[in-house]
Amino acid sequence: MLCVGPVGTLNMKINLDHPKLSGETTVQNAVTEVAAMVGENVKIRRGYALSTSSHGVVLSYLHTCPQPGNPIQFVSLPGVGRIAGLLTLEIEDGNASLDALRGVGSSLAMHIVASKPLFLSKELVPSEALESERDILKAQVGNYS
Repeated sequence: MLCVGPVGTLNMKINLDHPKLSGETTVQNAVTEVAAMVGENVKIRRGYALSTSSHGVVLSYLHTCPQPGNPIQFVSLPGVGRIAGLLTLEIEDGNASLDALRGVGSSLAMHIVASKPLFLSKELVPSEALESERDILKAQVGNYS
């Protein structure tokens, strides 16, 4: 994952599949369109770029949120949500299809968001947190002995 500033982010080319904005465009054009849709001033403060090889896909899940005061009515604007998850998956042996990978990845992205992970990758988990989790698991195993 590459961290980029607002200027670099706005100039990035993206491919969208959206009723109002589809095909290749820039992040700046997409931000302008979203601002027009929601009627608010929308700014990008920071951005991250995920990339993959030709044998991989970038997948996402966007969870919508209830409107204030009405927990049943959900935000209907495409691309507007409360929490999101992104992941990349790659095929190592080349035998699986990218469509199958997309199907599994979309479901996996949803489950990742639902599990509310505390860390972005296993390399970023502090040793204290890992030790604390080990202690919890040892206590649970001890309760079943």
